[in-house]
Amino acid sequence: MKLTKITIEDVLAFHHGGKLKLGLDFHDVIDKAPAMFVDLAKKVRCRGGEVHVLTGSPDDAALDRDLRSFNGGKRWWDYIFSITDHLLAKGIPYTIDARGGKVFAESYWDSAKAEYCENEGITVHIDDSETFLSCFTTPCLLFVYE
Repeated sequence: MKLTKITIEDVLAFHHGGKLKLGLDFHDVIDKAPAMFVDLAKKVRCRGGEVHVLTGSPDDAALDRDLRSFNGGKRWWDYIFSITDHLLAKGIPYTIDARGGKVFAESYWDSAKAEYCENEGITVHIDDSETFLSCFTTPCLLFVYE
């Protein structure tokens, strides 16, 4: 895999003349550089695009609060996709780990974001996990926090 540094303007150029639909992973992406990703999200939305936050966490009040905390309490995204909520809705079996969290088979977990991005027509997705990105047909960018 070749790693290249890109700018916000590079990401905005992914729209190819259509509406940019940006996918952003929450853990270890948005939460590692919130100011940068909120700024990117605002630029995408100002240009008529959409911002989709993808996470393993449930879509609940705690997630909403965390996301809003990065922008002075204001909403800066359009949609949330929760892998956990999605797999539960599909009736996928799971086990419970020592901390009480739900654990799904890797084959379901690893492919869920990719399926969402394909089904929703996401233009480009930014994630920190090469495992997730290997499942994608959607263009992806690997976020490396330095």
